[in-house]
Amino acid sequence: MILRQFFLFGVAAAFIAVLSTSYIYFVQPTFKYLGLVYHPAPLEFRFVSWIVALLPLVWVKSKIERPSQCAYWLLYITVYVPSIIMPYLVLNQEPTPILGLTLGMFAAFLILWTFCNLPSLNVPPLRLRPATFYTLIFTFCVLTVLGVFAIYGVKLSPPSLADIYDVRSEFKTTAETSNPIGGYLVQWLIYSVAPLLFSFGLAYRKRTLVLLSFLAMWVIYCTLGSKTSFLLLPLAFAIIKVVGTDGRNFGLKMLGAATLVLLVTMTIDSFSGTKMVTGIISMRMLHVPGILSAYYFDFFSHNPTLGLSESFLKYFVRNPYGVRTPNLMGFEYFGDSNIFSNVHVWGEAFGNFGYAGIFVFTVILGSLFWLYDSLTLHIDGRVPFFLFVIQSFGFANSGLFTTLLTGGFLINLGITYLFRSAWLSNPNFLRVSRLPEPRWFDLLGERMLSFGNLTRSITG
Repeated sequence: MILRQFFLFGVAAAFIAVLSTSYIYFVQPTFKYLGLVYHPAPLEFRFVSWIVALLPLVWVKSKIERPSQCAYWLLYITVYVPSIIMPYLVLNQEPTPILGLTLGMFAAFLILWTFCNLPSLNVPPLRLRPATFYTLIFTFCVLTVLGVFAIYGVKLSPPSLADIYDVRSEFKTTAETSNPIGGYLVQWLIYSVAPLLFSFGLAYRKRTLVLLSFLAMWVIYCTLGSKTSFLLLPLAFAIIKVVGTDGRNFGLKMLGAATLVLLVTMTIDSFSGTKMVTGIISMRMLHVPGILSAYYFDFFSHNPTLGLSESFLKYFVRNPYGVRTPNLMGFEYFGDSNIFSNVHVWGEAFGNFGYAGIFVFTVILGSLFWLYDSLTLHIDGRVPFFLFVIQSFGFANSGLFTTLLTGGFLINLGITYLFRSAWLSNPNFLRVSRLPEPRWFDLLGERMLSFGNLTRSITG
């Protein structure tokens, strides 16, 4: 046990070292033209950041037993570690104040882990017939897809790499001005509809649903120009494969996988001489959350906070800057307001209320994690677990209330509750298809089936 814990610390330290090295020697030089900088803090401060980045491993378990613990590990790798390490590499200022951000993030993840281990709530189910459940889910999926088509048209041709930012800018303009509901529908398609089709298709051997889910993501890519959205489904499935059949060593495997990906991309770039692969694969998912943590902390430490003036309090609180914060941050730190610099939950929390926001938003997020865990109790957890894995990437890239409303978390929470109600009313209402399927599809189904046995055992 002690040896395994030391090994976990070793792999985490290797991940931090490779994350820093990849930024210093590959990402920053390649994308310097976008405004990426390198301002290393003194060595003693960087050493402290390493210690704080490793401290959560003292209490966190590598084996996962709940959906929230899986999300915690993903947020640890994609948000916590970058937010602790990157500010000491990019902020050109006296480093002592940065310790406030470091300790704030540390406290936030300590609080969040506490919620991930609370006893489950007893959530009474509805009396819901399976036919009603199917009807509600089918109606939601169809209306969402039709809404996207009605607003943005049926786009099946992908934008060129040179036009991607123009496509994104056009989408944001349409979503914010002429048709705000379109922005909601697109995000629901990414984080709810497509994952729902994909998880049902794999779990219950429905090949058509899997193909429809990828078609939906392709439409989103052609409409939005977002490469990340198209990669969400295979990435989430790869994470479930890492979970395996018993959830053992999930954290260790994820840290090892992240480290390996960075090493492989750096090796490819070293031999090719392009240094582009590391930037394309790792920059948005691993480096940018930490860079934006630093910039949001730096800006809102010296300027007025937002007070949710861009969220549900916008009718009562005035935005002191008159422009969207992601555009403002793009202009301030990258010299281009079209670089839409949206940040994760804790970056947005600090931008709204400073350190108090980090605490309050963490408590809200932890409470939602606790509720979601409770909804997966005593049911087949394959579909709810997959939805939650997808949603973790939303929390890593958007603010709390944006993810809850626009990002579809509340919708997925409702879907899970309906699923729970239908399951407890009739546990046999979902049956595996007896139609012959190709072997590759059968293997995926077997993985989801073993994963389902795990989720039933750990939530039962």
